[in-house]
Amino acid sequence: MDVVAQGTEKAEARADAARERLREGNEPEEMYIGPADRKNQSFVTGIALTCVPLTILLLAPCVRRARRRFPRATPLRPAKGRTAKGRTAKGGAARGRPTSPRTAAGRSVLRRLLTPGLALATAAAIAVTAPLVFDRTKRGAAPLPGHEDMTARVERVAEGLAQDPVYVAPESPPVLDEAQLPRLHDRIERFGRSEGGGPVHVTVVPHLPEDASAGDEELFAAAVRSQLSKADGVGEADGVYVVADPLDGYIDVFNHGLRLDGLRLLFDVPEFISYGDDRSHEADDHLLGERLDALMTYLDESPRTDEPTSSGDPARPVSPEAENSLPPLYATDFRPGLFVGAVAALLLLGLVAGVLGIVAAVLRRRTPPVLRTQALKLAAPGKPSEAYLRRTAGTELSAADALAETDDAGWQALALAWERFDAAMYLVDGDIEGLSSPGGPRTDPATLLAVIILARGARNALDGDTDDRCCAVNPLHGPAAGRRHVRVPAQGNRRRRLSLCPLCLDAATTAPHELPERRLTLPRPAGARVPYDEMEGSPLSALRDGINHLADQVRETSPAQ
Repeated sequence: MDVVAQGTEKAEARADAARERLREGNEPEEMYIGPADRKNQSFVTGIALTCVPLTILLLAPCVRRARRRFPRATPLRPAKGRTAKGRTAKGGAARGRPTSPRTAAGRSVLRRLLTPGLALATAAAIAVTAPLVFDRTKRGAAPLPGHEDMTARVERVAEGLAQDPVYVAPESPPVLDEAQLPRLHDRIERFGRSEGGGPVHVTVVPHLPEDASAGDEELFAAAVRSQLSKADGVGEADGVYVVADPLDGYIDVFNHGLRLDGLRLLFDVPEFISYGDDRSHEADDHLLGERLDALMTYLDESPRTDEPTSSGDPARPVSPEAENSLPPLYATDFRPGLFVGAVAALLLLGLVAGVLGIVAAVLRRRTPPVLRTQALKLAAPGKPSEAYLRRTAGTELSAADALAETDDAGWQALALAWERFDAAMYLVDGDIEGLSSPGGPRTDPATLLAVIILARGARNALDGDTDDRCCAVNPLHGPAAGRRHVRVPAQGNRRRRLSLCPLCLDAATTAPHELPERRLTLPRPAGARVPYDEMEGSPLSALRDGINHLADQVRETSPAQ
């Protein structure tokens, strides 16, 4: 109203200034959204509600498995001030052990419950937060029309038809001249007196999607009939209701209660009457007067039926409240969003698993773990010294002791790891720090080798590798990849079926003469070296049947037994 009151020049100046501001990118933020935006919000909410919790559930075990498989840096020395006691020489209970199998299993159960709990809490948080973020409920700020606004036009038209069978909206352009209007009245009167005829109500009213009947001519005609019935107070206002639109020139005919074929009037009226022709499209009045006269001729010639018929009951239009309200957030595209979110979580799982696999492969190449065959020549000497065995035994036992506190492994892996770790602790009387200290008790090389094998076996079990056999040529090479008949002694042709690591397995085929040189030997006090499995009084002879047999042999020969 202010702009209109300012006049044309000032209004145009304000419009130009507004265009300049908008051209600079200073457009105001929209305060309301439409149904398409609400569908997008529902779609995004559905994706988040399934993608985020499923990602947590799927990626947590994937990351844990990848973390266990990644190469680990072996600690250089045990933690200061800490002594892990296994059992005393008299078979006493273990002292200083940080966790027991039952405690570790309990922690494992808690961690397994933590991931589903976190996923459930995340889903609940998204479900509660989404309606707070997407909190808009209306499409616009325009005030909604009341009941009086919605019925005013129909009441006005019905009031006019009660006095005149032809109602022409006063705000519409004139389409019936002074000659056509009296002729139309005369034709309507004659049809009402004819056999099977009746009242004819003609409304010349524009119809737009924004009006009370949402531009539905059939709904408008039914509403006018209902209002006429209320005004007469004598029952249903039967008759033929003609709805002519002066804007587009269309004519619709609806029968209510006369002995005329209602479907014929709906679908079989000639096209010239209903939609016009080229002449009517070019004329300003759409030739409505001429076409309404042709319609009356069509009604006069229409066959009569034995019983009164009706064009049917139209559906009610959407209420203004429903038209101005946004659909609920958890509707429309919410379900498709749930499906897309689940698919996205699976795709993300595949992507992360692939990246972790590539990273793990690169790390294994650059920094191979102790039990990887790529670094056998550096990490596993064939003629280790006693100092090397002592240092390696302390390091491996400390690493196994630290990993024994984990609760990521399952029951079986955890129990197997503890059996091997306990056997290694038996051999050193639970004194891990004594292995690395210069003044510690002396342990023979065969026992040190058994400690290394058992400690590494415990670590492998916690990492999910439960392979029981290691390389028979050199147990420090790591797990076996297969079995082969080979000749290990340097002299003689005796062949034995042994478990071999990948490198020794390849050498058995390509360079079998290298296997005797790879065979692990241990130092004796006199300075001579003896193959590890020929040491007298050593449980290493049981290693040919697997690490578990070595652990059983250690427990059978330990003082605690």
